[in-house]
Amino acid sequence: MRAHDQLIQTDFTRLDGAKIKVSYNAYNQLVLDYEGKTWEKVKTMRPFPLSSPDRCVFFRDKEGMEIGYIADLKETGAATRETIEKELALYYFTTSVNSIEEVKTRHGVTTWTLNTARGRKVVHVRDRNDIRSLPGRRMIFTDTSGMRYEIANIESLDDKSQGLLEAET
Repeated sequence: MRAHDQLIQTDFTRLDGAKIKVSYNAYNQLVLDYEGKTWEKVKTMRPFPLSSPDRCVFFRDKEGMEIGYIADLKETGAATRETIEKELALYYFTTSVNSIEEVKTRHGVTTWTLNTARGRKVVHVRDRNDIRSLPGRRMIFTDTSGMRYEIANIESLDDKSQGLLEAET
């Protein structure tokens, strides 16, 4: 049994995706309407953002208390799904890595000089646990400030980048 399937068998409140409506209010804050109840300043989260991004989307109220979850984004209407995906994209924002120029380690921190879709970036990574290998030869780096950088497919990198990556992970 996969982790997300175990999670949805717990005591969390499952919301019927067909009955949920998510939109923005006049202050650009997320609003959740469900079976006659309305919550403002709602936060969304994915417990498995990398392995199952469309499964188990959770909602919390403005105090951080669980409202409930939907098991799959496909259960929702198009407008609600688009709003949820937009909100999650902000929270789980990543920058695509095109190549690796240089890697240096000093005082326990590894400094990566990357060419990304947003230009050249110097990224500081504390330890190897902040670099995650994913299915499909993907990798995610999380730097010391919490920013995420993604390599969509290691094999798409040039030889130098692949060598630097292999040496450090």
